[in-house]
Amino acid sequence: MRGAAEPGELVAWAQAVHFEEAVDIKEGQEDLLRRFLVEVSTPELFGAVTIDTCHGWVNVLSGAPIEETG
Repeated sequence: MRGAAEPGELVAWAQAVHFEEAVDIKEGQEDLLRRFLVEVSTPELFGAVTIDTCHGWVNVLSGAPIEETG
């Protein structure tokens, strides 16, 4: 990441966007974006948002294959 935001700020942003009704999502990307928003906005369920978490999601959202954990 380029230092534009701290991981904790990403959590707050994802929470706000997750509950916003007027978000324009590109067709075919709905499930992936919803998964991102849910996982990032609920660190108590999916783990803390860290730099590694951010790098992983950048890769996924850029089209790299999803690596399942656990």
